[in-house]
Amino acid sequence: MKLNQYILSAVAAATFVPMANAQFDATYNDEDLILGFQVNPTNNLSLEVNLGSTITRFRDGGAPRNATNVINIGNISTQLIALGGANWFDNTDLYFGAAGNRGVAGQNNSNTAGFTGIIGAQDPNQTIYITERRVGVGSVGARNSNPTGSASTSASFVRQFSAAFDAREVSGIYAGAQTANTWEDFNQVNAGVQATAFSGQTTGVQFNFGAGSFGTFGAAGTVEGVIDLYRQARFVNATNTPDFDTVQAYDYLGSITINQAGDVSFVAVPEPSTFALLGLSALGFFGSTRRRAKKSV
Repeated sequence: MKLNQYILSAVAAATFVPMANAQFDATYNDEDLILGFQVNPTNNLSLEVNLGSTITRFRDGGAPRNATNVINIGNISTQLIALGGANWFDNTDLYFGAAGNRGVAGQNNSNTAGFTGIIGAQDPNQTIYITERRVGVGSVGARNSNPTGSASTSASFVRQFSAAFDAREVSGIYAGAQTANTWEDFNQVNAGVQATAFSGQTTGVQFNFGAGSFGTFGAAGTVEGVIDLYRQARFVNATNTPDFDTVQAYDYLGSITINQAGDVSFVAVPEPSTFALLGLSALGFFGSTRRRAKKSV
C-alpha cells in the first residue's frame, strides 16, 4: 500500500505540477505559436495572441512529447469580451485555433548537426504546428481529434500569416480590425462548417464555443474550449539530411485550453516515464485487491 501511495504521488508530481506565472511572448520569433480567434458571421474584428516558442514551450527543446504543463500562459478576458461579447464562452459563432512554423524553404534551418533523426533541437523547414478541435474530454494526455492535411502545402500559408502578425502585433497581441492576412483569411467558416485551413488542413484547425462548459481537463480545471496541438514534421533521415518529399504523421503534443476567466493554458502529454508509473500503480492496485480478496475467502 505504501508503494502504491508513493507511485501515485510521483505520478501526480510529474503530470499535474504547473509552470506558474508564464506570460504571452511580447516579441515574435519565427518558431512561435499564434493563437487566433474570429467570429463568424464576421463582426470585422480579429484577435491573435503569441503563445511562445513551439520548440521550448511546447516541445521542451527536444523530443516531441517532452514538454510540461503551462497553466495560465496569460489572460485575454478583456479581448474576448470585446470580440465575442460578455458571454463569449457561450457564443457558438466564436472560433479559435493555433498555428506556427519556423520556415518554408526546402532546406534545414541551420547546419545538419542540429538534427538527430526526425527529432532535434530545431525543426526542419516546412515543419508545422497546427491544432484540431477536440471532440470531447476523453483521456487527458491522449489525443481526441483526427487532423488531416499536408505540411508542405500549409507551411507557406502559416508563414504568411505569422509574418503579417509580426508586423501588426503589440506586446504579443493583435486585437483590431480584420485586414489582409489576419486569422480569418486562412480559416474560413461557411454556414458553420470549417473550410480547409491554410490551404492544406482539410478538416480545419478551430474549435467553436457553445452553451455550458467543455468539462474538467486535467491540470487546467474546468474549461470552455480545447484544441489538440500537433507537430507535422518534414522527414530527416539517418544521416541528418532533410528529405523534403516525405512528411511525418501528426505527432500529438498536448492540448491548449481556455477557461471562462479567459486564462489560456497548455496541458502536455505526460512523458513516457509517467505512463510507466501509471502502469506500475495499476498493477500494484490490482495485486493488493487480489490479496485482500484471498484473505476474505
